[in-house]
Amino acid sequence: MLAHIFKIFSTIIHDAVAPANCAACSVLLPERDIFCASCAQRIQLVGSVDLVITATKRVPIYAVGAYTDPLKKLINAKSFSQRATSTQLGELVARHALILQKPIDVLVPIPLHWTRYAWRGYNQSEEIARVVAKARGVPVCHELVRSRKTEYQAECSRAERTLNVLGAFALSDAGKKMLAGKHVALVDDVFTTGATMEAAARALYAAKPASVCALVVARTI
Repeated sequence: MLAHIFKIFSTIIHDAVAPANCAACSVLLPERDIFCASCAQRIQLVGSVDLVITATKRVPIYAVGAYTDPLKKLINAKSFSQRATSTQLGELVARHALILQKPIDVLVPIPLHWTRYAWRGYNQSEEIARVVAKARGVPVCHELVRSRKTEYQAECSRAERTLNVLGAFALSDAGKKMLAGKHVALVDDVFTTGATMEAAARALYAAKPASVCALVVARTI
């Protein structure tokens, strides 16, 4: 009982000190949320698309919305080390209706090369996966690694992107055991050409999972 009272009191104090603001326009919100009603209505909803890996393997891509504001602004906050926004992105993914319907046994975030991780201090995809995993009650597998440093995909042409990430991911033996026969969901913040997701999915298929899908905050259309 005392713990419950303390939690309520802490929430009241926190809300008074740090009131909820819209992540897009900063307007004060009447209750704690991510976007105000006006900004939420600006999210351009999109259906799922299939990423073709081979003649027999396709990865369904589930996105909250199109890669436009306000989602785009929240995603790009990672460039300014605004780590807290990753939690908000994870909440958006966890709430998404299409994603809630998917059978998922384990989440696999798209990894950063260790040098990029050291520079940024965190991996936005990992933060998103952590929030979704908590909401779904499933584990996060960190056994997929970026085995070599690649150029920023945004700085590459469409044709160069595939070569840039070709063979860039590897799954450990422990990861293969963890994912074997499981419904696996790759997690990333944004889906553009699909080159990164395809390279990561190819590495996961070595584990012989039951299925592979991808959960992202936004995708280009």
